[in-house]
Amino acid sequence: GEKRMWELSCWGGGWVYNYPTGENLFQSGAACNFSNWRDAKADELIAKTVTTDSLEALYEYQEYIAEQAPVIFMPTFPRRLFEVAGNLRGFSPINPYGLINPENWYYVEEGV
Repeated sequence: GEKRMWELSCWGGGWVYNYPTGENLFQSGAACNFSNWRDAKADELIAKTVTTDSLEALYEYQEYIAEQAPVIFMPTFPRRLFEVAGNLRGFSPINPYGLINPENWYYVEEGV
């Protein structure tokens, strides 16, 4: 059959990169590798990052993945508008999940 040179799929929900090594997203056969992207060198570099605590292995992996671009980051946040009182502090920065953290909020006197 004809080889596809590219494919586009936009889920729009986003992923949390809970492992900096990417084995859950970019390793061949990974559960969340929905595009079925496969790259032997990436698999080799991922394996190194999970079997050593060397930052060099992580840097080598991240540089390679950035060059290959198995996914394209499409920022969709913010999806909502936040309006807060002028004297409310601790509201920002918004956390990486786009959630608010009221436990960090506090008020200051007006004009401060």
